Amino acid sequence: MLDEGGIAVVVNPAFADDVSRELLAGDDEALAEHAARGETLGIVFGHGLLEHLGRDSDAGWRPMAGMAVALPFPGDPRQVPLADVDRALAARIADPASFRLRTGYGIGSATPSVLGRGS
Repeated sequence: MLDEGGIAVVVNPAFADDVSRELLAGDDEALAEHAARGETLGIVFGHGLLEHLGRDSDAGWRPMAGMAVALPFPGDPRQVPLADVDRALAARIADPASFRLRTGYGIGSATPSVLGRGS
């Protein structure tokens, strides 16, 4: 699921616990509020999810949910270099226990509501 519909959710550590709970609960509304306030930024990397984002919603297509992984970084999530996000995600993927249980820092599902807007 991660390679087809993955979302890296860069989150300020002050909000990481809340975001993790919201990812587990599938609380898109709360996740969208974090993104709107600049507390998170979702980065889509799964090609399946990207294809759904490009579909015409008027033609009956709705964006699918993706597997979201919270990655805490200090400061403004919109300012974290993409290379740092890539390294953090690679470290999570390299740890077999990291995805075994849906506990710890946010492994859940989310719709594109978590994406936010870059500044």
